[in-house]
Amino acid sequence: MKWLQIKNQLVYFFLGEYFTDAVRITFSIVLPVWILFAINLPQAAVSVGLGALLITMTDLPGIFKDKLTVSITSILLLLVVAVITCLVRPYAWLLGAVIVAFCFLFSMLTVLGTRYAMVGTAGIILMIFTIGLKPSNPVIYCTCIFAGSIWYYLVSLLQSKIWPLRSLKHAIIECLSTTSAFMKARQSFYNPEVPLPEAYRKTIAMHALVNEKHEQVRQLLLRDNAVMNTGNAKGQRLLHVATVAIDLYEHIGAINYDYQTLRENLKASGTLELISRMIFLLADELDGVSRALLANRKYESRFEHSNELDSLERELSATIDDTSESHAPLLVNLKDNLQDIASHINDIKDTIGQKNLSLPESQPQPDYKDLITPEKPGLDLLGENLSIHSPVFRFSLRLAIACLFGYLLTFVFNLGNYSYWILLTIVVVMKPAFSITKKRNIERLGGTLVGVAAGLLIMLLIKSTNVQLGISIVLLIGFFTFIRLNYTLSVLFLTTMVVLCLSIYGGHHNGFITERLYDTLIGCAIAYAAAYLFPVWEVKKLYNFMIDVLNANSRYLEVLFNDLSGRPTGTTAYKLARKNVYAKLANLSAAYQRMLAEPHRVDDDFVNNFQMVNHTLCSLTASYFPRYRANSLSGSYSGQFDVLWQAINELKSSLASFPNKPADNQELAQQPLAVDNTAVKPNDSGSMVATVTNTIKACTRQLLKNEK
Repeated sequence: MKWLQIKNQLVYFFLGEYFTDAVRITFSIVLPVWILFAINLPQAAVSVGLGALLITMTDLPGIFKDKLTVSITSILLLLVVAVITCLVRPYAWLLGAVIVAFCFLFSMLTVLGTRYAMVGTAGIILMIFTIGLKPSNPVIYCTCIFAGSIWYYLVSLLQSKIWPLRSLKHAIIECLSTTSAFMKARQSFYNPEVPLPEAYRKTIAMHALVNEKHEQVRQLLLRDNAVMNTGNAKGQRLLHVATVAIDLYEHIGAINYDYQTLRENLKASGTLELISRMIFLLADELDGVSRALLANRKYESRFEHSNELDSLERELSATIDDTSESHAPLLVNLKDNLQDIASHINDIKDTIGQKNLSLPESQPQPDYKDLITPEKPGLDLLGENLSIHSPVFRFSLRLAIACLFGYLLTFVFNLGNYSYWILLTIVVVMKPAFSITKKRNIERLGGTLVGVAAGLLIMLLIKSTNVQLGISIVLLIGFFTFIRLNYTLSVLFLTTMVVLCLSIYGGHHNGFITERLYDTLIGCAIAYAAAYLFPVWEVKKLYNFMIDVLNANSRYLEVLFNDLSGRPTGTTAYKLARKNVYAKLANLSAAYQRMLAEPHRVDDDFVNNFQMVNHTLCSLTASYFPRYRANSLSGSYSGQFDVLWQAINELKSSLASFPNKPADNQELAQQPLAVDNTAVKPNDSGSMVATVTNTIKACTRQLLKNEK
């Protein structure tokens, strides 16, 4: 890696939200602990630090209103948990009942979303720590937990007030950076050495990640009334950048062709390498824009990149002139698409450098509130999920039983003073999905083993208590930096820090280290075994995800069909359809990856093929919209019109193949069509749409036939 790349990565890391948040969180925990230890109140220091530490779990990126609501909820919940646990701790059987109740009830909060799922997890972990710490003075302990949690959120909310756009800006930066990585993944389609299925696997995985970043931007941007206020210049600038970034992704996805034919016909000419290089340079430019936004400065294009892009574009134009008539239209479309991508990147680049931004009046804007995923009231959601058919209900029941078993194990057998770590491991490792539980088991075991070894090595080499404390603070920053990036690394940092801190606090104690190792092993074993209780296998839900994808692609085509037939549905409907198809494709991809780690699965190849052809259809549909808006479909209007109608019917037919699953939006598919293919050129998107929808139907029927 070149020095410039290393420098850019370091700047991105140290200026990014993960590291700066980690520093702020560590400060919020360490400062009160240090003060209380300095005035000789060690028990209070531990309790305040624990309250501040656990409340950090609930402090996820969000608008100020969300943070305020969750802060009040989590502070009160932690206080209630601390009080109840202290009251029932002396009564073993009553404590067992509370463990079951808390584990079940707090896990059910998962139905309210990630933020409240973390509130519930923090409550369960506090219960476990309270059992293990055995506070001698419950009143002081509960008061300190309450004080620590309040102190933490005072600092966090103050930061949100001072820098209200910070999380949104970081989300947009990540969106741009991930989109750049997606572009680089698409280079593999132009490399004949990379098998096409492998190229699709790369891009499908990246699509899921980009969609996640898009949704995060929407939640932070569109729900913030202050940012959406037209009088907020900074907010409007970020709104424009986010809008262009999401539209840019559509143009990147529209680079989708018959790659096998493309490779065969252009491999010897060097055109594939030329296109791949242009995509790389544009992706690198977008990554540079994201770094400029992070550093809060105007981005200046690299001189050598601009010159090379201009040279490559001239070379591509010359290649088009020399290419046979049958392939020239394809390269023209590809060139136009690359120019559209460059135009969007330049738009983002220019917007970052502007202090004020006024959008063109002629540019139609969607009803942004319709693009926000609607939320049901909490009580309604909880009520709907109080059923054995609910995955969250099953998970909550599974976790409650696993923790009860772990508690009884420590109650019946004397497993040492730190046996509560078994319960802690169960709670941290167990997740609703079997595959994630399995993955967390491996990551936690690896992080714990390496962390213990690192802690012992530091204690052996460094005898100074002050230096060990300094290292512990650095490790705590590392833990909070990587908790959302790399779970194994975060566990390693946390384990090493715990080993050092307990060694400092209680003297060198090999017993603790040994106990932590076997308690972690026992907890992981229980969590893994419990994953087979009331399981919800992804294979049983996979067809639902596939149906969702077919419905979403069908709706996306219907919006285009309505536009071409003179019944425009508007910008909002178009962007909703686009958002929906992106989300459903990402959901299918995530479910497919989870299924691969499970003991039960359907035919991998057919599901993977289903994903590939539906991604291709989404990209082909996306390629229509820019040309439609530029009024460039007039020459083949009737052919395109009929082909699209037939394609919608093919998707409806695919949907009808699923048992007891009628297709949605049937109004456009009530009668067969006579398709006029004479107006559709062989390499045109219309012909490819027809081919792809036929392939989807064949793939669906073959998959269902094999499963019977």
